Amino acid sequence: MKRPTITTNSINRFRRRSSSRKSRKSRSRSSSRLQLLLLLGLSLVFLLSLPPVEGQEAVAADTDADGTVASSTDGTDANTDANGNADTDDDGAFEIEDLLPGFDNSYTESFVKNYILGNPEYYQEEYDPPPMVPKINSLPRFGHSDDCSLLIGDTPDNYFLGLLFVGTFVATLFTFWAISLCVLKKMGPRQVGFMAGFPFQKEGKKSACGRVVLSVSAWMMIISTIVLITKGLPKLQRWSDTVAMVTYDIQLVETEVQSIVTTLLVVSAKTSPIRDELVDFLKRDICPLEPGSDTEDQVRSVGEDTYDAMMDLDDFIEGYLIDVEDGVNQTNKFTNRVKQFTDVAQFVGNPKVTAVVFPYFILPAIILVAIGMGWYDVFHEGFYTFVTRVVLPLLIIWTAFAALMAAWMVVALEANADLCVSSGVPEDTILGILNKLDLDDDDDTGSESKDLNGPSDSFFYDIFAFYTHQCTMPNPWQFLEGHYGDLARGRNILGEFIRSIEDTTLEQLSQECGHEYGPIVELLFQLQDLITILSQTSIRAMTLMSCRNIVPLYTTFIYDATCTQAPKSLGWAVGCTLCIAFFGMMTITFRGAYYPIDYYYYDATGKGEPFDLYPPTDDDDSSNNLEDTPCNEMVLEEQEEQCIEAMEAIAIKGYEVYLDEDDDDENEDDENEDENEAKDNGNEDDTTAINNNDNFNDEEDDYGDGIDNDNNGNDGYEDEMDTSVGCDVFDNDNDTRTNASTTAESMSP
Repeated sequence: MKRPTITTNSINRFRRRSSSRKSRKSRSRSSSRLQLLLLLGLSLVFLLSLPPVEGQEAVAADTDADGTVASSTDGTDANTDANGNADTDDDGAFEIEDLLPGFDNSYTESFVKNYILGNPEYYQEEYDPPPMVPKINSLPRFGHSDDCSLLIGDTPDNYFLGLLFVGTFVATLFTFWAISLCVLKKMGPRQVGFMAGFPFQKEGKKSACGRVVLSVSAWMMIISTIVLITKGLPKLQRWSDTVAMVTYDIQLVETEVQSIVTTLLVVSAKTSPIRDELVDFLKRDICPLEPGSDTEDQVRSVGEDTYDAMMDLDDFIEGYLIDVEDGVNQTNKFTNRVKQFTDVAQFVGNPKVTAVVFPYFILPAIILVAIGMGWYDVFHEGFYTFVTRVVLPLLIIWTAFAALMAAWMVVALEANADLCVSSGVPEDTILGILNKLDLDDDDDTGSESKDLNGPSDSFFYDIFAFYTHQCTMPNPWQFLEGHYGDLARGRNILGEFIRSIEDTTLEQLSQECGHEYGPIVELLFQLQDLITILSQTSIRAMTLMSCRNIVPLYTTFIYDATCTQAPKSLGWAVGCTLCIAFFGMMTITFRGAYYPIDYYYYDATGKGEPFDLYPPTDDDDSSNNLEDTPCNEMVLEEQEEQCIEAMEAIAIKGYEVYLDEDDDDENEDDENEDENEAKDNGNEDDTTAINNNDNFNDEEDDYGDGIDNDNNGNDGYEDEMDTSVGCDVFDNDNDTRTNASTTAESMSP
């Protein structure tokens, strides 16, 4: 349904339209008369040319089915169009008099009574809540009420404690999770492994699962952020725009009402002295020289009606206008607060919102890059330092903020659902809130709305109750309708009074009665003009405040924006924010998985004291006692290669080579025994060794010169391999065994 638009200058437009429409009407009537002349002849022409009999001119005005006004004068119709503006069809012209029914017309009361209410079918709606709203309203309260009007009453805790449960529960879950991560970090990897935030030691299923979980969590953070940007924030912006639009329209109505009230007060102030002077004139003898004459009776018969009409105008509803002004001021305070909120609540294109949301996209993206580098064993010290010292702390801060915002938005979503469906319909909840507000006017404000119309001393309360219940409550504008009827009646009576005086002529009346009536007639014309202005302003006010104009503002603001768009948009925002917070905590929990395997080299505390960061493994009992690091693995591989090369070279010489896997004590016993045997057979073995060395000179480029250069009882092979291999070589000829060992220190890069 299209909402009517307020046009304050409609009366003037109607006057401008009347001239052109009158010409069209006259042409149409001329054509009709010509046809009638041809068909009926001279007799019908005679009947049409007869002057109208006084009182025979029919004036009829009705209110049609949609609440618009239809007035008829001389057979013409005037209607009020969809924009609340009076209009006519092509066959009739609008005159301002059509809106001012006379005192002798029986339709006056129905005209003003139905003008504000109109046809309910064109503005009344039923609220159909989204399925999620009743479900949110039914969340557990643990014995507390869901009546949000209790916040204004004496027991706000009864509602507030139940409202905070869900939000507190969400915040508690994330807080407990964060505390658990701190405890795991304190326990260290020796007790909880990678859950302490340290890298995996070995490549395997556990490390692969950790990286997969971390990758999925980071991707879900990015996806949730994209959904928030494309769905949640635009819906919130649409809701904010709707509220801002309706608030702007309400402020236009407030401005128009203030203008109308000002006009009525100013014109009423000018009219009151003239009315009082006319009343004083009517109280006296109209014809002092000939009291009881026919002339006096003729004038007085109309003067009595004029006197009654002027007394009905009283103070021109000045007291009611003060009530209206107070109600507008209170409404203006509310709309100003809403406007301030909508000015701030800009969710799309707001740099502040972008600055808050953008890190939820870029931080997990950096984590994904680190995971890929660690998975493919690509290492860069500066990048991983940046991730550990900058990205991870920022991720923790933004995740905590997301969890906090999710908790508060859950509370707001639940409160919104309580407003919309806790009492069945939103207007009942609003009425409950109004009943608890202190809206009664002070004694010195002269409030009169309670006396005839409203259920309270506050006109603001009456207006809210009337429009929020879609004009089914007592009408607070009855005083305006009645005042319009009094103005219309007074204006027409004044016109009749002026005509009765003019029929007698002022000169004749002055001669017969001995009184000068010229100033009185001038006052009558002035009063008639002022009453016409008041009548026009009153009909302007009734058009402005009609139900077909105001109720759509309420239904759009409450039904559409507050109770439909708001829960849907908040639902999207809460869901996306909860996902961001959850997967952010998952990313923080599995943060150790983005490091390369065994990224940290913890060999000491930094103070020179040995410190084992990780729990001991089966490899710690090996003879080399080397830390399981990539560097030491490289040393062991190099030792193994050198042992193989040495065994191949010595096999050519004819030595028996084997790996020494015995304990250190057994090695010492074997060496002592070999030394004794070498002393007994020294001469023979030396000769054999020299001969063998001569046969092996061709290989010395690769394995040494075959000469015992250091006089340690070994030949050049052992000299060359003394610092590069870790195996025992046994000389069959000399029955001696030498050990060429290489330490981790000599092979460390």
